Amino acid sequence: MPKEYDCNTHCQCQLFTLTFPASNSTPASYPAVSSLISKQKLIQLPSGSDLPMMTPPHSIIQTPLLPHQKTGLAFLWDREIPNGQSARNLWATSPPGSTFNARHIITNKVVSSFESLSTNTPLGGLLADDMGLGKTIQAIAL
Repeated sequence: MPKEYDCNTHCQCQLFTLTFPASNSTPASYPAVSSLISKQKLIQLPSGSDLPMMTPPHSIIQTPLLPHQKTGLAFLWDREIPNGQSARNLWATSPPGSTFNARHIITNKVVSSFESLSTNTPLGGLLADDMGLGKTIQAIAL
């Protein structure tokens, strides 16, 4: 990810900044989100641009893919694998005995929530390139 990347802007437009009130009346699912670590922590997470390019077999598709299509294909393929890189980016496993009573605990790196034993990350990615960038050929290649 480029050093000049700012997750609070998109196409030079300032994005809405989320704020979380500190009150005891928040719903049970809200405290995990309200402990969002920092912009720096989010920037350190690998993004789809960190994936290598993937070329489909020539027998499937004969049209050569452009570099952004190859990276997009790698992202989509990674999201179809149960323990792909994108599934590992947000979760860290604690060794037995390090945190809670000799059990493996899986911690979300961004919101510091805890799960026991496994994280069933949903499969599937979202292909949302702009019009004309070759989404159809990427879907066929997948």
